[in-house]
Formats: sequence, C-alpha cells, structure tokens
Amino acid sequence: MTQQRIREGTAKELAPYLAQHPDQRFRLIAISPEEAEPTATPNEEIFTMLREIATMKAKMKPTDGEETDRLLEEARAGAMYGDHSNP
Repeated sequence: MTQQRIREGTAKELAPYLAQHPDQRFRLIAISPEEAEPTATPNEEIFTMLREIATMKAKMKPTDGEETDRLLEEARAGAMYGDHSNP
C-alpha cells in the first residue's frame, strides 16, 4: 500500500509542489465551497484587549533585572498590599 499525503490549496498554491515532483502520480479532488473548511471568525474582543495591553505596556518605563530583589523584598514585607508593619 502506498503512503498518501494530502495537500490542499488552490492551483497556484499547489503548482510549486507539483513542479518538484514531476514523475509522481496524483489524485485530484475538487472541493466545492460548501465542503471547504469555514474560516474562523476573528475574536474582536480579544484583539481589543491585546491592543489595550500593548498601549499600556508602551507607556510603561522599561526596567532591568537590577530592581528585582529589592521589589521582591518589599512585596514580601507587605508593600504590595499596603501593609508596612512587617520589617
């Protein structure tokens, strides 16, 4: 039994593949528009959220790793929660 590989696309998209295999036999099956897989609808809500995050990040000043230890110590001491009673 021969191994079957399925390649899908338009004639233009498949032409380079066919040109690379001139002596190979192929079975052509035309796909009607009803059979073609539906295109996913973009999730505009997520895109909006990602744009807002990108805008927010663009306004943030860049930091390097030098502040990490200090910030972690402050957070552990309660700075993140406004609890400055812990040393």
